[in-house]
Amino acid sequence: MPFTSLTFLFLFLPLTLAVYYLVPVRAKPGVIAFASLFFLAWAKLSYVPVMIISVLINRELGVLIARNRKSRNIIALAVVFNLLVLVLFKYSGFLCSNLNSLLHFAGIPELPVPSFLLPLGISFFTFRIISYHIDLRRNKIREPASLLGMFNYMTFFPQLGAGPIVRYTSFTSTRWQSRQKQILFYNGIRRFLYGLAKKVMIANTIGITADAVFSLPPEELTLAVSWLGTLSYAMQVYFDFSAYTDMAVGISMCLGFTAPENFNFPYRARSVKDFWTRWHMSLTDWFRDYLFLPLAFAFSRKMPAYRTIGLRTDLLIYLLSIFITWILVGFWHGADWTFIAWGLWFGLFLIIEQAGFRKILHRSPRFIQHSYTLLIILIAWIFFRSGTFTQGTSMIRGLLGLNGMEPGSFEWYKHLNPTYIIAMVIAITGAAGLLKSLRIRLFKRFLRFRSATPALVFRLSDAILLIGLMLVSVAEILRIGYSPFIYFKF
Repeated sequence: MPFTSLTFLFLFLPLTLAVYYLVPVRAKPGVIAFASLFFLAWAKLSYVPVMIISVLINRELGVLIARNRKSRNIIALAVVFNLLVLVLFKYSGFLCSNLNSLLHFAGIPELPVPSFLLPLGISFFTFRIISYHIDLRRNKIREPASLLGMFNYMTFFPQLGAGPIVRYTSFTSTRWQSRQKQILFYNGIRRFLYGLAKKVMIANTIGITADAVFSLPPEELTLAVSWLGTLSYAMQVYFDFSAYTDMAVGISMCLGFTAPENFNFPYRARSVKDFWTRWHMSLTDWFRDYLFLPLAFAFSRKMPAYRTIGLRTDLLIYLLSIFITWILVGFWHGADWTFIAWGLWFGLFLIIEQAGFRKILHRSPRFIQHSYTLLIILIAWIFFRSGTFTQGTSMIRGLLGLNGMEPGSFEWYKHLNPTYIIAMVIAITGAAGLLKSLRIRLFKRFLRFRSATPALVFRLSDAILLIGLMLVSVAEILRIGYSPFIYFKF
């Protein structure tokens, strides 16, 4: 049941919120559990037993870890179990296909390639539960979760599909005062509707052009066409994923939960490191806390000398930790070599920046910093979107004009219609933070008046804008139908 479906918008979400606020406090976790279970079953009934079994096992593993916090074997068992479930459903086909290539080369009969239906949000709830077990062992969580608490943490429907990756320590509803509840609820609805508009009116509109370009044969990927497709996809993936995050955070707020922010205008970044402190921040924090830092600590214990193989030990530790981390970041995103290349591409430039280029970059004009970072990001998105290396390299050749300068038979000008241009202008100004800055300035200007009327007019205008965005979004959904979120396939 996607967030952009009419069933979710006009039946599931209103009924869930109504029941949630009508029942007493002690019954609210049960309402969330039932809603999450129904949400999961609606997506695919076969997901339910897999999730229930995983919840039961992880609940018992959590109890064992709490009783034996110093035991490495139990925490290793918990991490390995969850990773094996992830590998089974998400990576078994990829691993068997690559193994069969080796077997075929050696003249050995190939193995059957398994095909499993990917459970909704498995990459996200796997990382959530691994962080829970590790934090439990680190004494960041005092008591193991109850069965109901574990179920809600793993299946919380607003965040099930594509995060954010929330830590268990922050996954608690807050008992707000009545006035605070009203403000939180309004802000949650407002955040949800802005996310809905971003997905339906901007990401989907721009995505039509991106999909058209990336489906072209290599000879059609000329200079203008390649840049059109690459820039379109860069905006599509940002507004699609950030729209889901807005909607997920908004629903969480309506239910009284807080959720971490996942984006902070990433296209304003001035280095690759800066980009990854702004893009998918909950994932970046997870890999930092549960993979990069433990790896760096483990390597530091094994390489105590000041220099190792001619390199400073601290630099070598950073290089190795970054290399391993970003292979796994890429692999987490998808079971394909293009995703691994995508991760290594970012890892390479993080290493280059750490080796001294960041100091040079910081002394450069801001225009140079932004241009360098955006170029790295755009090339990365090409491999992220491309199904094969051939398609990715053809697109890069097109960006350089090596596939020709003429547009060929692709009628690219038909995609530059008023709807696309308006959506792209809004996307660029929004990604640059100009729209948010404008809204803040207008609100501050209204606050300067001593009378309450200007502030009331501002809030009333904001409410009218939200209603208008909702009506236009619903009309667009009725026109084009359902379009899945990009990150749902991960």
